[in-house]
Amino acid sequence: MTPGPRKGNRETLKLPGGEKFRVFSNLPMTGSPRVTRAVVVIHGTGRNAEGYYERMMAAAQSAGVEGETLVVAPWFKNWSSDEWKMGGGSPSSFTVADELLNSLADHRRFPKLTHITVTGHSAGGQFTQRYAVFGQAPNHLPWVSVNYVAMNPSSFVYLDKQRPEPVTGCADYNTYKYGLDDREGYVAQLTPQQAADQYAHRTVTIVNGNEDTVDNGDLDTGCEADAQGPSRLARGKLFIERIKQMFPTAPHDYLVVNGVAHDSDAMFADPVTWPSLFGVTRP
Repeated sequence: MTPGPRKGNRETLKLPGGEKFRVFSNLPMTGSPRVTRAVVVIHGTGRNAEGYYERMMAAAQSAGVEGETLVVAPWFKNWSSDEWKMGGGSPSSFTVADELLNSLADHRRFPKLTHITVTGHSAGGQFTQRYAVFGQAPNHLPWVSVNYVAMNPSSFVYLDKQRPEPVTGCADYNTYKYGLDDREGYVAQLTPQQAADQYAHRTVTIVNGNEDTVDNGDLDTGCEADAQGPSRLARGKLFIERIKQMFPTAPHDYLVVNGVAHDSDAMFADPVTWPSLFGVTRP
C-alpha cells in the first residue's frame, strides 16, 4: 500500500477558560462516525507538531488503520519548554491533554470511539509518562480505555526516592519533574500515594531504541537525570524494573526497537510499536 497525502487539518480549539490552542489532525475534531481509535501524539523539544502528526499518520497508513484511526497532535507553542513537558504553564499543558481526551471521548462527536492512545517521543515521551501519573480526564471517561506509550524519554518522574545510580551531592534529585517533591499547580492535586496508585492502575508502555545510548545533543545530563541511568536506553530499562518491583501486577510493558537510536520516525514506523499505538500487528 502506497501512503497517500498526509497533510492534516489545522484547527484552533478552546479550553473551558477561553484559552486557545492548535492541533493537527487527519479528521475534523467536530467528529466522525467511522473513528474507533484515537492516537494523541505529543511533539518533542523542537515543537514540530505538524511533523509529528505526519510521522504518526505515515505509521497509521503502514499499519493499515488510517481509515478508522484519528491522529491528533497538539501544538504547545506558547508554553516554555520546561513547562509543557511537565504539565506546567497557565493553563497547564496537562489541562490541554484533558480537554483533548474529553473531546475525543464525546460520543456525540465520535460515537464509535472506544480507545485512546497518548504517546510521544523524547520530550513528548516525558510528557506522556508524567501525564500517565497525574492526568485527571481518564478517571472520568470509563467508557473509553486509555493507554500511554512513552518513547525514548530523557527522564522519568519516579514514584519513590530510590534511584539506580548514586544521588550523593544531588540535592534536587527527587524534585519534580524527576520525583514527587516540590510540585505545584496541576501536578500537586494528588498526594504522592494517590499519584503512585493512579500510575499503577494505568496501561503504560515504555519503549526504547536499542541504539539510543549516547548524547545526541539534548540528553538531560543533570545529576537528577544521571541518577536514573547513563543513557535513555538504560534509564528506560531501570525505570520499568523499579516500577515492576513496586507494582508487580501493574499493566505496564517494556519494548525495545532494534536498530534504532533517537529517531521518532523509525520508532513510530516499526511494527514492534504498533500493538501499543494502534492495537494491531502487521496488516
